[in-house]
Amino acid sequence: MYQYNSESDDDAEFDTHNIDVPEDLEEDEVSSDEENSSENDEENDIAGASTENDSDLENADNNSTTDEEPLSDDDLDQSQNIQYSVHELIQRIRACVSNVRGIRAVNDYVIRKARSNDPPIKSNLVTDFEIRWNTTFIMIDRFVIYRSIIDDINSRPFKIAHITSTQQVKLGSKEFEFNNDEWNRINDLHTVLKPFLIATKIISAKNYPTLSTTYSVQYCLRHFLSESSENDSIWLKRFKSKNNCVEAHYIGS
Repeated sequence: MYQYNSESDDDAEFDTHNIDVPEDLEEDEVSSDEENSSENDEENDIAGASTENDSDLENADNNSTTDEEPLSDDDLDQSQNIQYSVHELIQRIRACVSNVRGIRAVNDYVIRKARSNDPPIKSNLVTDFEIRWNTTFIMIDRFVIYRSIIDDINSRPFKIAHITSTQQVKLGSKEFEFNNDEWNRINDLHTVLKPFLIATKIISAKNYPTLSTTYSVQYCLRHFLSESSENDSIWLKRFKSKNNCVEAHYIGS
């Protein structure tokens, strides 16, 4: 349903660089590049969903109104663990980005590394506004793009000139070290939140969406959260399940 395989640079409508980002969020990024984002052809994917026949939408609505079994204690514990791990991960990303942007020498080093990357990374790391979840997605999206640079400054902080030994120790600390499992979870988090960003853009358009479009978006989100593939990690499946329950409670009912 949601395909993100296109490499076209023409469709920028859902590019994270073109989202309404407050000026305070990124002060010096006037022009941004679409080539660093994987967000292409999503509009066609969602638009295609609007052609779903009425029976599909009715079936989705009927499924959402059926009585659900209460969650077991194990399910509740699992749900709370997922929620806690997501919160902790976002807090660490936020702290890492804030630390990089808060030290001029480190920020300049990161920007130079980004511009010399192949292909060059022309978007900057940003922190988010906690009350605006779309900015949190943008922060995560940029963080994923900067993975190799984040790993580099954590493993070799001594390569950065004009910073104190205390700052070197902080950059190389466990707090800012993300292992493979944690990067995989960050990618999973990005995967789950991305369709919600697209959906938000669609239903927040200048031209108010029709009821059928809104239903189609809702149907697509429900389908995305309920489906899984054999390549999905256990954490991703649980996170989807958690969000599916929330969606059913607040939207589907």
